[in-house]
Amino acid sequence: MRLARLLTAASLCSALALAWAGPARAAAPTVGNPGAFDALVTDMVVYIGGGNPGTFHDDAGFASINDGTISPGGAVQVPQARLAFPPITYTDEAYGSGTYTILFVPTGDATGSLNPETGAGSIRVQFWARLQSNNPGIDFGPDCGVGSEASPLALTLTTGSTNPPPPNAPITGSRYDESTGRLTLVNNSVPLPATSNCNPPFGGFLNSELHLVPPPALGSVVMTARLDPLILAQSPPSLTRLRLSPSVFRTRAVRGAPRPGTRVSFRLSEAATTRFRVERALRGRWRSVRGSFRRSAGSGAESFRFTGRIAGRRLAPGRYRLLAAPRDALGTGGAVKRVAFRVEP
Repeated sequence: MRLARLLTAASLCSALALAWAGPARAAAPTVGNPGAFDALVTDMVVYIGGGNPGTFHDDAGFASINDGTISPGGAVQVPQARLAFPPITYTDEAYGSGTYTILFVPTGDATGSLNPETGAGSIRVQFWARLQSNNPGIDFGPDCGVGSEASPLALTLTTGSTNPPPPNAPITGSRYDESTGRLTLVNNSVPLPATSNCNPPFGGFLNSELHLVPPPALGSVVMTARLDPLILAQSPPSLTRLRLSPSVFRTRAVRGAPRPGTRVSFRLSEAATTRFRVERALRGRWRSVRGSFRRSAGSGAESFRFTGRIAGRRLAPGRYRLLAAPRDALGTGGAVKRVAFRVEP
């Protein structure tokens, strides 16, 4: 039973390291710092049937993902070569299999998703567990294990609630916290098949030691991981301090009067392209003026001269307001800001 716990645990260790998955799909940007990341498993508790839990704890964390990637939309992918699982050594005291090592072998890339805005995530990983004897004269066979390259085990973990078959009750993980990089993933319907491709009589011994036959009760796994670097939610750009100086101006030259137009100034929280458009007050309502223009700028203060022309046409005398809508390079839009002005004859 202890080995079965360890088997499930290590498989989960990899899964957790990937901890955030779901089907990869195109999505609106939710990640502010897409790119490479690592994942460290710090805690794991595994139950097999009604037995005592198998546990893992390491504050430093075990590196299960090295150079995984997350897209702006939160899709996670980890190449098979960047997955790593700790080998587990076990000593059989009842069935004569001696001391042996369990090696967890990924059979493909891990994929998933993480939404740092909501903290929701899940992960799916495929692997098989190779069993190797450490004792002279005992040979399990080169492909002895649980699952195989051709028939891998599939494991899905979630930060949400599970829906296991009876008698297990649902359990719930912990959503990703972008301030700490931690999340907890759960699964309490983990079936383990019997060993395969083992030299006789070791297959039967290992099945008994691992409690794989008859089929065991469903396993329960709770795993906590930490992401490095922190995966941050995509925050929209913020445009503030929108001003027109002066706020009353002409759009055509008049002898002895100030030059036509005004100076527009504002501040951006990050690099963004801002779309400007104009609305005119007519009969108590704001009505859009045809046309718009865009300005790209980095974070901080920005200003430019506005001549009072939109789409090549001068604004007629009247009351107006200028609307500014910033959008960053990932396509995330910020709040629209407005400032009033008046065009004189």
